[in-house]
Formats: sequence, C-alpha cells, structure tokens
Amino acid sequence: MLCTAMPTRATRSGKPSSTSSTYNYYVVPAPDPSFSVEPLLQAAFEREDTADIAGGPTTTPKRPASEVLNEDCPALKRHEGLRTPSTTDAAPANDSASNASARTMRNKERGKAHKKAGKNKDFKQHGQPPRTKAVEEHVPRSAATILPRAVNLTALPACSSGYEAKLTKGAAPKARSLAEVKAAGIKVHKWDGITPFVFTNPSDGKILVVGAGRPRDVDEAHLTDREKFEAAHKRAFQAILQAGYAAFFTEEELHHKRGDEFGAKNVGILMGQGPTEPYNLRNGAHEPMLERLLNNEDIQRLAAFQSASFNLYCPKIYESYHSLRVDVEQHDKTKRLKWNFDRSVFSAAAFNFGPQTVTIQHTCGKWTVAARGKIRGHSWS
Repeated sequence: MLCTAMPTRATRSGKPSSTSSTYNYYVVPAPDPSFSVEPLLQAAFEREDTADIAGGPTTTPKRPASEVLNEDCPALKRHEGLRTPSTTDAAPANDSASNASARTMRNKERGKAHKKAGKNKDFKQHGQPPRTKAVEEHVPRSAATILPRAVNLTALPACSSGYEAKLTKGAAPKARSLAEVKAAGIKVHKWDGITPFVFTNPSDGKILVVGAGRPRDVDEAHLTDREKFEAAHKRAFQAILQAGYAAFFTEEELHHKRGDEFGAKNVGILMGQGPTEPYNLRNGAHEPMLERLLNNEDIQRLAAFQSASFNLYCPKIYESYHSLRVDVEQHDKTKRLKWNFDRSVFSAAAFNFGPQTVTIQHTCGKWTVAARGKIRGHSWS
C-alpha cells in the first residue's frame, strides 16, 4: 500500500509553516493467519497430472545425449568412429600438483640463474682462486716430470706483445702419423685423461705442459663431479660434431694452419693485425652456429674449468690475463666487445669440428685444449 502525506512544520512562534513537503511511505498489512499455499500447490499438481494423462503414454524411450547430437549434426555422426576421448571424459587432473610442480621448476630456474650471476660477479672481482682442497688434491698428485731437454723460452719466436707466436719459415708442415712421430725421437706420454701431470723445464723448473685432467670424485646427488664433467664433455663433443656436420665449409676453410680436411673457426676478441683497438672476429654465415655453441651450457662449463685450471698451475700468468680482461671491460664503455664466456680469462676460442682432427705443427701463444675422440677404439679426452 502506497500512501502520500503532507506534514506541516512549526515555526519558532509555534504557528504552522506555510511551506510543506510531500514524501511517500509504504504500509505493509499484517499477515492473515488463515492463509496457506498448500491448496494452490495441490491444484497445480492436479493440472499437470491431467495434462500428462491427456497426452497419452510415451512410446519412445529416452535416448543418450550423443544420439541427439548425432541426429542434429550429421557430420558428427559420420566421424563417430574417429572420435577420441576428450580430456573431459578422463578423470580431472590434479591442478594443485601441476601448479606445485611448475612453481618448483620456476624456483629451480631462478635459483640456478641467481647462482650463475653470483659466480659471474665473483669472477669479475676475484677471478677463479683455487680452493685449498683443490690444491691439496690436484697439485701433489701431479708429480712434475722434468723434460730431458731444456727449452730456451726467450729464444722462441714471438711477437713484441708476447701474446702471439710468430710463424717459422721452412718447409710446409704436414700431419704426421704416430709412427713418424716416434721415428723423429719424440716420446709418447700415455695418459688416461684423468690424473693430472706436469712437464717442467730442466733449466729453470718452469712449467711447460700441464694435463689438468678432470674434477676429482665428490659425492653429490648420486653422481660424482667426475661423472658430471664426463657427461658434460660428451654432450659438448656431440654439439660441436653435429654443428660441423650441418655447416658448409669452403675449401679454404677446410685447409688451414691447424690441419687439413676439417673445419676450424676462431671466435672472440682479437688485437693487432692492422686495427689499433680490440675487435670481435667476424665469421659471416657461421656466426649463428658459433653463437649457439658459445651459449651451450656444457661448453661453458668446459671453458670455466679450463680457465680455473690455468689459474691453478699458472697463477701469475692467469692474474695478468684476468687484469687485462678487467681493464678492457672498464674501457669498453659502449659494450661493443663481446666476450665468449662469462668466466674465462681467454679472450678468444677455436672450434675444430672434425670428424677427424689431426693438427699439423703450428705456433700459438699460451692456450688450453679440451679434446675428445677415439684412437684405435679407445676413448681419450
């Protein structure tokens, strides 16, 4: 019920005001105690029953929903035999478990990235100082072998910078077989690729050759460091080999100072040979392939191990290399120079693609080698 009223308002003198206002309000009647909905519901049920009886009994049983859909959609009926169970037919997946697994993977990746960033920061500040445990385990076991003939290091042909060796004149070098090497009086050193060794100069005791081997056994997650390094080494070998198979090398690229019949590409930062400032080597169509290899985590691990081993056995030269890299990075304000690896003091690298790599006699500066292959059916690395 809607009612309208016009109330009056008294003034201070007590007289009614001449102005008035209108407002609406509702009045809800009190419920009738004798009212009930039961008769109304009963009458409705009776009318429905009467309608069903008048329609007669049904002669067609209820059909599955799929039949109705097939009838309405002939295309679906023709392809009924090809229908595969949908994801809604199977039991619902455990969303909470899936989300937890995704979170675990994200946390693992974040932790891995954070750890890598920390190592890169430590490398820029301190290099790769060897741990006391590594020195105790590696250096004493690598008993130095004094070479039978002294080497005059100051007489070796080298550029004025001291970082690059000069090419020697004479007959063109060629690859030699093992028998030819032995016939020339060169002694073959058998090595398992694991136990470190050192060759020193008899005149002054300086280190000339080092075989760093592989990481020592340290139990961690059911795999030793050696086993992890071995697995990474194999994967890196396969990555380089497959990249060489997929690459197209010209005849000039297959014949070079390191050998014949295999591709070899240098990548990284170089200085000299014309330009007065450091520059990145260019490799044309091979650059995408080399970039993938440089981003390979297994190859990055090998490069970091090489650099750390260099510091373990040649700390003074390592410090010189590390200081030079820090100086170059500080002066490279525009970041135009791209380093191959975040944790390596070496500014350049060379990939020998094989499948058979036999180097010929050539000159280089101070460098490290990571090699893997087979000789007479025996693996070596």
